[in-house]
Amino acid sequence: MANEIAFSQQQPHALVTERPFYNSEGSTMTELRRVPRFPLVAPVEILEMRTGTHMMAQVSELNLFGCYIDTLNPLPPRTNVQLRITRDGETFTTIGIVAFSTPGMGMGIQFTSVEHNQQTILREWLDRFAVICL
Repeated sequence: MANEIAFSQQQPHALVTERPFYNSEGSTMTELRRVPRFPLVAPVEILEMRTGTHMMAQVSELNLFGCYIDTLNPLPPRTNVQLRITRDGETFTTIGIVAFSTPGMGMGIQFTSVEHNQQTILREWLDRFAVICL
């Protein structure tokens, strides 16, 4: 658990959903979210900030605070990343940290720095997806 970000440290009034997952050591953990993720299939360019390594993958879920990226070779927990997600001609760029990683499956990213103009794009996307999912 030392390499995992604690998902249980949420605000007491926030909506929290639980989902079990396996951490990189194979232990079962429970993920707690403040808001649900919406399904989204979009390409994402990932820049690992320490080394400058670029990789391409696919986002499969998105919310205001993070996303899930499908990739066979996820980065380890606590890796700082810059993301560039493109959907329908629009691009959302943000800084984040790998919250959890499952080898051969993917990784959860927690957004750590979203600029105001990017927050606007993200909220517009989520508003559209919320209508589609209802």
